[in-house]
Amino acid sequence: MIHSLMLLATGIAMVWWRPCRSRGGKAPRLAVALLLTSLSAIWLGSLGVLVGLLSRQFLVFTPAACGVVWRQLVAGQVSPWQLALVAVWLAAIPGRATWALVADLRRNRRLLQGLVAAGRILDHPDNTRHGHILAVPGLSTPALTLGLLRPIVVVDEGFWTHATPVQRDIVLAHERGHICGRHALIDAAGRFLAAGIAPLPKVSQADACLRRHLEALADDFAARRHDRKTVGIALGRIALAAYPAVGLGVAGASLWRVERLVTNSPLRRRDHVLLWAMLSSVAIGLAMSVAEAAHALGPVIDPAYCPFW
Repeated sequence: MIHSLMLLATGIAMVWWRPCRSRGGKAPRLAVALLLTSLSAIWLGSLGVLVGLLSRQFLVFTPAACGVVWRQLVAGQVSPWQLALVAVWLAAIPGRATWALVADLRRNRRLLQGLVAAGRILDHPDNTRHGHILAVPGLSTPALTLGLLRPIVVVDEGFWTHATPVQRDIVLAHERGHICGRHALIDAAGRFLAAGIAPLPKVSQADACLRRHLEALADDFAARRHDRKTVGIALGRIALAAYPAVGLGVAGASLWRVERLVTNSPLRRRDHVLLWAMLSSVAIGLAMSVAEAAHALGPVIDPAYCPFW
């Protein structure tokens, strides 16, 4: 249980700290990985604490607790209060996360169906390379990408009419960055992990931080075609042009995105090492738990192994 408590505390600390709050999006890929591993650590740590409570092995640093629980399950000697704890954990974390993810996917599917019915496919070369580009009136944001496995780029018709060729190309390159990086799947995973532990403080901010860094990664993808300053200035002009009225949208955090592109200040070596050290410590803890779980659940299940110790 000690190891599980350490993993749980580390995950909560990383979610509370939030790398986007103090590093300004200078290492978005590291930030995304750190946030996902931290949310996963909270899940796995809470499950390890549950195993310790079920086995009543609170302060031991051995696989004994998991063996006790396993033997009780096999022998059918699980008490009602133990079953109640398992049911509460399943409903509070995996159940809540699954419910939220299914509702989110259904909502996005209805939205996509409505946009497809109201829009028209643009005659653009990217239609053949990265799926269809759909123009929709009154989208309220210049462009967005919808769909998990077969994403579609949707652009606002008013923006497409008034934007310059460079602005159009930058916005489409940004959306291609989302598609090539499979950001929809990463975002869905982050929402799933965050929804399960939503009552914890700062979890909703961590989810927003994850999406903000996905936007930063897409901006960096666009900056490979155009230089960072050009992308930043174009995004700033789009945000100030009031077409659509909300500019780049709430999730885009336009000022934050423009600032990180225009200033182009690299991450200091000390901060880079700090982020890597934090990510490595959480990832190693998760990897050890997964490896021991795989060994315990191999061809011959051995109750002497436990994935949470």
